[in-house]
Amino acid sequence: MTWPTIARKGFADALGWRMLWAIVTIIALMTSLSAGISLLIPEMEPDAAVAIGGASQFAALLVPIRALIAAYLAIAGERESGSLKVLLGLPPSRGEVLVGKFLGRSGVVAIGLVLGFLVSGVVTVAIYGGLP
Repeated sequence: MTWPTIARKGFADALGWRMLWAIVTIIALMTSLSAGISLLIPEMEPDAAVAIGGASQFAALLVPIRALIAAYLAIAGERESGSLKVLLGLPPSRGEVLVGKFLGRSGVVAIGLVLGFLVSGVVTVAIYGGLP
C-alpha cells in the first residue's frame, strides 16, 4: 500500500458523502445565478465576461469552505475511529499517508469545482450565446 492507494481510497470515501454533493450543487447554482444576475439588474448591460467574472469571484469564496468540508475527518476521523493505528501499522510511512490523504481530498475539491463551473458555463452559453 502506497500513497496512490491511500489517495484512491480517500477519494472514493469522500465522493460518497452527501454533504460534498450538496456543496457541489450549491456551487453550481450560485455560480449560475451570479452568471445570470446581469439580466436581473436593468442598469447593467448583459455581458458574458462580467457574468463569468462574477461567477469566479463567488466561487473564490466557496472554495475554502468546500476544501474544509472535503478535508473534514480525513485524518482526525480515522484517529477517532482507530483505523489510523491500523493504517500506520502497515508499510506506508506517515508522509505517504499524509500525501495520499491530501491528494485524494484535493481531487474531490477539483472535481467539484470543475462540475460547478461546467454548469455555470452551460448557463452562460444558454443566456449569452457563448463564452468570452
